Amino acid sequence: MSRVLCLLAVVVGLVLCHVSPPMVNGRPREGLVASASDPEGPVSEDKYMVYSEIDQVVDHFSNTTSATWRQRYQYNSKFYNKTVGYVFLMLGGEGSINATNGDKWVRHEAETMMVWAAEFGAGAFQVEHRFYGSKEYSPIGDQTTESLKLLTIDQALADIKEFINQMNALYFPLDKPIWITFGGSYPGSLSAWFRETYPEMTAGAVSSSSAVHVFVDYYGYAINTEKTYRTVSDSCGDVIKTAFQQMQKKAYNGPDSRELLKKTFNLCDSFDENNLSKSIQFFFQNVYGYFQGINQYTGDNRNNATRSGLGVPGACNILNNATLGDEITRVVAVMDWYDSWGSPGCRPNSYTSFIKYYSDTTMPDDDRISTRSWIWQTCTELGYYQTTDGGNGGIFGSTVPLDFFADQCIDLFGPEYTLDNTFKLIDQVRTKYGGADAYRGTNVCFPNGSFDPWQDLGHKANNTNNNVDSWLIDGTAHCADMYPARDSDKQSLKDARRRIHDHLSRWLSDAQAIRQGNSGSTDFSIFTVTLLIVAKILEQVNIRRPILINPTFSVVSSPLFGMKFAILLAAVCSVALAQNPGTDNCVSAQFAACNSRLSDFWRVDTSTAWKDLGTLDRITQSLLLTPYTIDSWINVCNGFSSFYGCLGQVQIRNCLGTVGLVGSGLALSDAYAYQGFMADWDFKCGVGFWTMYERQVLTTCIESTYVNYQQETAAALQTYTTATTQDPNNACKYSQNLMNAWQTTFQKGPCRTVNPAQAGWFGCQSAREWSNAQFKHCKHTTTCASPVTVDPITRVNAETGKTEYQTLPFYEIVNEKAVIAQEAAWISE
Repeated sequence: MSRVLCLLAVVVGLVLCHVSPPMVNGRPREGLVASASDPEGPVSEDKYMVYSEIDQVVDHFSNTTSATWRQRYQYNSKFYNKTVGYVFLMLGGEGSINATNGDKWVRHEAETMMVWAAEFGAGAFQVEHRFYGSKEYSPIGDQTTESLKLLTIDQALADIKEFINQMNALYFPLDKPIWITFGGSYPGSLSAWFRETYPEMTAGAVSSSSAVHVFVDYYGYAINTEKTYRTVSDSCGDVIKTAFQQMQKKAYNGPDSRELLKKTFNLCDSFDENNLSKSIQFFFQNVYGYFQGINQYTGDNRNNATRSGLGVPGACNILNNATLGDEITRVVAVMDWYDSWGSPGCRPNSYTSFIKYYSDTTMPDDDRISTRSWIWQTCTELGYYQTTDGGNGGIFGSTVPLDFFADQCIDLFGPEYTLDNTFKLIDQVRTKYGGADAYRGTNVCFPNGSFDPWQDLGHKANNTNNNVDSWLIDGTAHCADMYPARDSDKQSLKDARRRIHDHLSRWLSDAQAIRQGNSGSTDFSIFTVTLLIVAKILEQVNIRRPILINPTFSVVSSPLFGMKFAILLAAVCSVALAQNPGTDNCVSAQFAACNSRLSDFWRVDTSTAWKDLGTLDRITQSLLLTPYTIDSWINVCNGFSSFYGCLGQVQIRNCLGTVGLVGSGLALSDAYAYQGFMADWDFKCGVGFWTMYERQVLTTCIESTYVNYQQETAAALQTYTTATTQDPNNACKYSQNLMNAWQTTFQKGPCRTVNPAQAGWFGCQSAREWSNAQFKHCKHTTTCASPVTVDPITRVNAETGKTEYQTLPFYEIVNEKAVIAQEAAWISE
C-alpha cells in the first residue's frame, strides 16, 4: 500500500520504458517521493535542520548478536519550546527519506504536522524505516531473502522505541519530552501499532488512512475504486467497464489481437506467448494501476499534479468524451494524461522482466530497494493484494486474480513463500495487533477518506473509554488530512483537521499535567532521580560490561536485570507507601489519568479495576500468558510501577491508603483486601520476582499455579477474611493458616516436580504479605520456612573466588517515607 509520502510517479527527465508498473501492490511507481517535492508555503531554514544517523540495533530480539546499522533521521528544531517539551515524530514507511526530496514532512511548514508543531511548540522528527534507505543505511547491506527476515513490523516498532530513547538522551536529556507519533497509510498503521505496543513512550498517535486490518485478498480496493468513479460519474464507470470487457476479448483472441493491444497501449514488450496467463494478468494489473493511482490521491493537496486536477473528476471528463474515440481509446487517453505528469514513454508489459528487475538483492537504487522490500512485507505480514476477485460484475472484471500476487512471492523470494504461508503469517499479525475490530491502543486518531479505497481495512469503531476516534472524511481520499490546507478544501476536511488538533491538544495537556503533578513531590522526584542514576549505571550491565562496586568486587548480572531492576525497585517502594492509612484527599482527575496510563501499559480496560478487586485480580491473571515466562510477570510489575510513578508519593498515600480507598466508596473490608492485594504484588515484584528470576525453571510453574489454582487460593483467602472479621483478636493465627494453605497449594501444584520447597515458600510469603497489610503486628509472629537462598544478585569475591548472593533491602514506612529498615547483605555460597 502506498503511504502518504509518495507523489504520483515522477521521474527526472524522460524515460523511454518503465520496468515497473504504475502501482506495485498499492505503491506508486519509482518510489514514494517524487523528484520534485512541490513545496507549498515556507520551508524551514538550514540552520534549524539536522540530517544525521544513529546506531540502530540490527536484531532487537536476538541474544547472539549486538550488530548495529546506521538509521537516518531528520530533525527540525525551529519550533521546539523547551518549556513544554513537545516532540512530533513522523514515521518513515515504504520509501527513502533522503535529503533531496524526502524531508518534506519536517521541513515544509505548511504540511499539517508542521503547522501544529509551530502552534504547540514542538520539535519535529522523521525517521527512516529499515530496509527502505539506501545500501549504506541498511541493516545488512543486501536484500537476500535471509536478510529480509529482519524486515518485520516488530523490528520496525523496536527501532522506533530505540530511536526515541536515543533522541531523548541526545537532544532532551533534562526536558522529559512528550512524544506524539504521526503516520499515513502503512506508517499510519505503524503509528497505531507503536502506541499499542509501547504506550509508555508516547502520549498519543495519529494514524491517517491506515490499514490496521491486514488482509490477503483485498478485492475491496477494486470495489471502493469503482464506487468513487461512479460517485463522480456513473457513465464514467460504464466506460471503464466496457473498455475492460473489450480488452479481455482482445487479450484472449490470438497473437495478432494481442499485438494490436501492444500498439494501442504503447507497450514496451509483446505478450509472452509461453507464459500467456501471467503476461495477460500483468497487463491488466498495470492498466488497473493507473485507475488506482488516480483514485487513491484524488483531490489531495499532495503535489502540483493533484493540485492541477489529476484525480477522478479529470479522468471522468476524458472517459466521458466520446469525441476521443471508443472506450479503449479513452482509457489510453487517461493513461497518457497520467503519465504526462512525469513519466511518458512506453509501458512495461513483461512479467519476466519485472521479476528479474526486482530480484536484484544488491540494493542498486531507491526504486528496487523500496519495491522489493514492500513486496516482501506484503508477502509476509501485510497482504493487501489488490485483486479484482469481487467478480465480473465490477468495472475491472476478474482480470487480476489472487494467484497473480501469490506467484510474485514465490518468484521473488523462494518456493516456501506460498499463498498458504502468507495467509498463516497475516493471520498471526492480525491476531497480535487486534486488526480493526480488537485494537487495544489508547489516545489514537484514525481519520480515513470516503474516497479512499483502503477504508475497509481501517479502524472504524470508536472507543471512548480508550479515547480512540475513527471517522470517514467525506469526499476525500488517501491521507488528505496530512497535506497543506487550502481555502478550497471541503468543510469535512477542515473539520477533520480541527478534530485531530483537539485530540492533540488534550493528549498534550493531559501528559503535561501528569508530568507536572509528578514533579510536585520533592521526595518522589529525588527517588526518581536516584533510580535514573541506578538505571544509567546498570546500562553498563545491559551491554555486558561488568561494573565495579569497589576494587574488590564486581557485580555479575544478566541483561534482564540491568533493564528491569530500577523499575521493579520503584514498584517495591511505591506499593509500600500505600500501606500508610493516608487521607481521603485523593485527586480523582489525576487518579483517573494514571489509571488510564495503567490501561495503556497493560493494553486492557482498567476503568473498573479500583472499584472491584475481582476485576483487578482477573486482569493480572490474564496478563500472565502461556507459555509462562518471566516477561509476563515483569509486564504486570512494570504496569504497577508506571501507575505508581504517575500518582506520585502523596497521591499513592491519599488514593490507595486505607482512608482513601474507603473514601472512594469501598467498604472497609474491601479496602483492606486491596491493601493485601497490593502488598502481595509488592512481594511478587520484589523478592518473589528475584526468586523466580534466579531460578528460571520456577517461572513457568509458579505462574501456572497463580493462574490455574486461583479457586483454591481464593477459597483459603475467603476463609481467612471471614475468620478475621468475626475474630480479629486471633488474626495472626488465621494469617498463619492462610500462609500454610497457600504454601501447600504452591507445593503440590505444577512446581511439585521442580522445586516444591522454593515454590511453597513463595506461596507462603505471598499470603504473609497479604495478611500483614491489615494486621501489621502479625509480621512478628508469622513465619515462612525459607529455602537456603532466595536472592537474585550475585558477585564473585575477587579475593576468595567464591560466588556471593545479595539479599534485597527491607523497606518500611517511617514518617510517611519509604526507608530501608534493613540493608542488603552479602552471603557466601
